[in-house]
Amino acid sequence: MRATEVHDTHALYLLEGARVMLPPRFYELRPHQVSAIEQIWDKFREGTEVVMVDAPTGAGKTVIGEFVRQLVAPLLASAYVCTTKGLQDQFIHEFPYGMLLKGRANYPTLDEPERFPKVSGADCSKIPTMGRHRLCDQCQAGVPFDQHQDDDQFTGGREQKLYHCQSCHPWQLCPYRVIKEIVAHSKLAVINTAYLLSEQNFAGRFGANTKVGQDGSIVSVVPHFDGMTIIDEADTLESVLMSTVSLALSHKQLRTLGLAPPAKKTVVDSWIRWSKDGWAVAEQQLQALNRELSRFEELDQNQIRERRDLTRLVSQMEMLHTDLSEQPDHWVYSGERGVEFKPIDASMHGPEWVWQHVQRGLLMSATLISPEQLAADLGLSKTWDVVRVDSHFPVERRRVVAWPRASMSYKTKETSVPEMVSAVGDVIGMTEPNLK
Repeated sequence: MRATEVHDTHALYLLEGARVMLPPRFYELRPHQVSAIEQIWDKFREGTEVVMVDAPTGAGKTVIGEFVRQLVAPLLASAYVCTTKGLQDQFIHEFPYGMLLKGRANYPTLDEPERFPKVSGADCSKIPTMGRHRLCDQCQAGVPFDQHQDDDQFTGGREQKLYHCQSCHPWQLCPYRVIKEIVAHSKLAVINTAYLLSEQNFAGRFGANTKVGQDGSIVSVVPHFDGMTIIDEADTLESVLMSTVSLALSHKQLRTLGLAPPAKKTVVDSWIRWSKDGWAVAEQQLQALNRELSRFEELDQNQIRERRDLTRLVSQMEMLHTDLSEQPDHWVYSGERGVEFKPIDASMHGPEWVWQHVQRGLLMSATLISPEQLAADLGLSKTWDVVRVDSHFPVERRRVVAWPRASMSYKTKETSVPEMVSAVGDVIGMTEPNLK
């Protein structure tokens, strides 16, 4: 399949009335890519909600996914999701019209990038004003401060409309906040898997829009990305999800909270009681911290981090208690390094944490060993199918040959690294490998 037009800025494909515009380097697709695109497109048109693509390394999965996205949902909001910043950068290099969003720590503050280069968006101090907190003219928004409720309103759970940030003035122009809003309104967001799961299920910026009826039942759920969610390295999705929903508290954190491990490590009822007590303790400490912080005009970064971590812990403890109460058999406990609760697999959390946020999903992997097992492990509650792409490299050119040259342990790195560099050079220089 060749583009009908090729320009300096794009290559245009016309296919059954659909227009696909790719960077000019993709002026021609390889036969296996064309076949995969046609199969995936057919499955989506038949009503399949999630398509798994099993394609080997080098098959060009990203261009397959981007071509399909433009065929299926060109005008809707879509996301390309992967596990590393390197893959995010690689995707943007190939498709520069995508909008890249990384974690807070990758963005400077507005006011202090030169004075404090180590201070980043991860140290954000934007909080609702409380008590004596100083409010500068640039940060004021909403109703006047003197018309606000009393100091206890913050711990009472009512919405606070005045904010102040010590590093970004005004806080609305925080570099991280600005790029996050741009990405939220883009047609193609490029986001890290763990970050997106957290944002969709904790922060809520990319969460699904849920409409609730008068009787409290869910009437409809519309994902933020109502076009397509393309998940690269889909074989890692279960482990990322399990890591996100797990709870781990070190011995130091337990001492800070004044918590002991569950009284009986192998008794489920003891786990449930512990999670309920821990949730209550965390909430009490958060309320006490808020009252304490209301006495300061300015907060230092340690105070800000403490409040942010404690707020997150309250949410995690609440979620753990709910899950342990409803499905205790799905959890395991480890007390080796403190307190750690992990789900047996991700199937219990998949529907809520992943699939309610997916309108159409394209799961791509070079190691899709068992689609059936992956679907079961992820609690895939949508209709799904598989498209397999065979390797286009001749079998004789993809042999795996063991050629030991050096031990790569830390102790022997002085001698082993030069040996490995030399070995790699030998392999690169071979036209007909003869590794013995």
